[in-house]
Amino acid sequence: MKPNDVLHIVEFEKFIPPFIELTRTRLAADRHHFFFIHRGDLYQPGEKSRIHRLSDYAAKPIGLAVLAKKMNLAGKIVLHGLTHFRLLVLLALQPWLLKKTYWIIWGADLYAYQKIGTSWQSRLKEMLRRFVIPRIGHLVTYVSGDVALARQWYGAKGQHHDCLCYASNVYHHLELPTRNSGSNLQILVGNSADRSNNHDGIFAALLPHLETGLEIHAPLSYGDQQYADEVTKFGSAKFGSKFHALREFMPYGDYLKLLSGIDIAVFNHERQQGMGNIISLLGLGKTVYMRKSTTSWQSLTNLGLTVGNIEDFKPAPLSSELAERNRQIIREQFSETKLVNQWRSILETH
Repeated sequence: MKPNDVLHIVEFEKFIPPFIELTRTRLAADRHHFFFIHRGDLYQPGEKSRIHRLSDYAAKPIGLAVLAKKMNLAGKIVLHGLTHFRLLVLLALQPWLLKKTYWIIWGADLYAYQKIGTSWQSRLKEMLRRFVIPRIGHLVTYVSGDVALARQWYGAKGQHHDCLCYASNVYHHLELPTRNSGSNLQILVGNSADRSNNHDGIFAALLPHLETGLEIHAPLSYGDQQYADEVTKFGSAKFGSKFHALREFMPYGDYLKLLSGIDIAVFNHERQQGMGNIISLLGLGKTVYMRKSTTSWQSLTNLGLTVGNIEDFKPAPLSSELAERNRQIIREQFSETKLVNQWRSILETH
């Protein structure tokens, strides 16, 4: 590893392999190194150069020592999320590294502030976060409200870099299926089986409109499968054959095709979450409802996008004019070219 190289510390998530591919095809590939600190065994790279996994080491302490050495050698460190205890310990023990560190704020890593546990492990983890976050030199996100919360909650002082971060947040053009005028409205509820989706609140908003003709689709393949069972049982009981629990993992292309057939999507998260889905839906001209209190609502509406407030839910798609305006804004603001240029500016200009 050379002094101007970039070390990405990651855990496996579905949007990480496309990001690695982006660095190899659109950025200076030889400068980018990846270390999987969690669930790296799930990533099976075709090209293994500059890929390291903690799971490859017989003893974790040896792997962590290798990671610590790479962190000191790297010109820049990029944290893809900040959730894991081991990573927080490494950063706290080497505070001189934090000024060259770039934290991509995922959401759950920031909003953990609202759900601090009572166990000594939770208190220790939060103590480490309160030491590390104020000293991180760079904050990376396109949701400015999350930066404001990081500054408010943790005293973060790092420079904010506006960035779309991942290809999952980029507009993808799709040909929309022809909709029959008399067909039922296709409703998407939530984006996963995470309890933060608050499906019960969405169902309560939909129930009064059931007789208007709704087909309800709930993506539940990703997340807490016990909760997925609860949502499936509840949704089936309330909506019968009109409720469709999507329990099997879908390839990304197939999932985009599903979204292209949706008329209205309803998200009930209390925090910034599911933005990749929301961006895709708005780019397809779909009607999206969210909580008005979220930082994601603020970011989207600040761009001029029309987003519905879940408290004012109505089973009616946007007018063609508003839908086209949303599509145009998404095409301009969430392009792959913009994503690549942002990363080049952040990581490769000096």
